[in-house]
Amino acid sequence: MRADEAAHIVAYMLAAYPTANLNDDNGAAYVLTLTAYERDEVEQAAIELISTQKWFPSLSELGTAVLRRRLALPGDTTAYEQVRKRHSGSTLHPLVAEALEVMGGMASFRTTTDPERWHQSFARVYRDLVNQTLRNASLESAGIPLSYEPGVTPITDALAEWDEDGQRLINEMARRITPPEDR
Repeated sequence: MRADEAAHIVAYMLAAYPTANLNDDNGAAYVLTLTAYERDEVEQAAIELISTQKWFPSLSELGTAVLRRRLALPGDTTAYEQVRKRHSGSTLHPLVAEALEVMGGMASFRTTTDPERWHQSFARVYRDLVNQTLRNASLESAGIPLSYEPGVTPITDALAEWDEDGQRLINEMARRITPPEDR
């Protein structure tokens, strides 16, 4: 997504959260970070968060919402229901299938003597897999390697690519969102 498109989404979100306080620096961080995603997926995630969250989302919350939508990740309860209904031929999300495999497969589910404990263990395994998947997808979207690689500087590189128009856009956005008394 282009910086001007990201700035418009951030401005829209600020209008939805009138008590949010963004300054030049964190406004620029939002715009810079959001350019790693597609405009439509950020807009959809922004609308979802505006509809469900009381406070302005952090970049992490916004990125996670984008990726959860992109990967169609079911919540813990839905994941467990997929396992429970598996015998009826329903399909499993790949992460649900992986968590089920870690837990010992359907045989483990069918033969457990403590279904509540099995459910809790499954939920922990599934959450760990979801968190790892979200981390990897987030790093991939930002062009960051999964482990340290010398010379990879995505923030410096992205800022170096910004032209004067991009910087002007950030400055204008920051002026619009900064209360007059803080300028």
